[in-house]
Amino acid sequence: MTIALAIMNFYDHGATRRDFRDLAQELVQRGHQVVILSRKWHAEMLPRIHHVKISASGIGKTGKLLAFGRKVRSYCRQNSVDALIAFSRIAGADFYYLGDHAMHLHAPHWSNYLSPDFWLGKYLERKLFAPSAKTGIFALAPGQIDFLTKKYHTPEKRLELLPFGVPAESHRLKETDAHFFRTSLREKYSISDREKVLLMIGSGFRNKGVDRAVTALSYLSREHLQKIRLVVCGKGSVSKMDSLARHYNVRDRVIFAESISRGALLSAADMVLCLSRREFLEETPLESISCGVPVAVTAANEFNAFVEKNGGVVLPEPFEIRALAELLHRIADEADFLDGLKQKAMALDPDCLYHRVENMADRIEAGKK
Repeated sequence: MTIALAIMNFYDHGATRRDFRDLAQELVQRGHQVVILSRKWHAEMLPRIHHVKISASGIGKTGKLLAFGRKVRSYCRQNSVDALIAFSRIAGADFYYLGDHAMHLHAPHWSNYLSPDFWLGKYLERKLFAPSAKTGIFALAPGQIDFLTKKYHTPEKRLELLPFGVPAESHRLKETDAHFFRTSLREKYSISDREKVLLMIGSGFRNKGVDRAVTALSYLSREHLQKIRLVVCGKGSVSKMDSLARHYNVRDRVIFAESISRGALLSAADMVLCLSRREFLEETPLESISCGVPVAVTAANEFNAFVEKNGGVVLPEPFEIRALAELLHRIADEADFLDGLKQKAMALDPDCLYHRVENMADRIEAGKK
């Protein structure tokens, strides 16, 4: 088959983009002709795949998305594309990946009703999710399916809940390799064996909640602080977090580390903190558990039930600094606390987290036979 994957803007980070990339490569490996349609591509081109730039202009972000969708559909008609898989909201696509949308968690502010983007967005949602639409929906969390069936009366036969997914770079390492990365990280940053390494990873430090973790450190006594190191890695404003750590006199407890592979970083940690403000579908907690490492999330994360069952801690939402500080105090004070969580994480067979992309490819092939 000739299969088109469409995404308006591609950035080489985030779970949605990783699934986009991995799905394209999986389809190529299965012998399909794959074409990528994008307005902007901020990454290296994928091998063995035809990349096509789609120019689109309009009023606001959603206006551009509408124009992009029209041109994508036109391209598919003119080039005999067998299946269109949309990672941006494109009416008429064969399948739509619901991505980072957690619409059921957002109550519109009154000012939204004055925005053309808001109404254009609602129009697109109705075109995709209405009972009369034909697009199959790939959902990432049960809450998304509940919302669509109640809000838009989307038929359940069009909704497919994908299995939890972890990219190849975050698969569990052999214990010898994990031990090597743990040792290397501690040696590089002079972290003693008595200190617990708490990792935060990702783009946009404030959105990821790095400031929350830094602030919570200030609640600990100096004795307990000496047992914890916060390691931050990714893209963000180091200067702002550095200033905040100095303000709270905890700068010696915070390390801004160089980027290495996600699997190596996650495996080197004693616990991973995921305190995002807006990323309700953040999948770093799943990656952490895949690597056999305990994780802390807020109750707003859509995967919190799975996390808690498999070696994680769920913090209350709305977020409270004191709740995080109490967790840090427990990590510093109870020698066996993290060991117990790690045993639960290691007990999970990580293979259940590795087949999302294959599941999507199977569904696409079945849907177009």
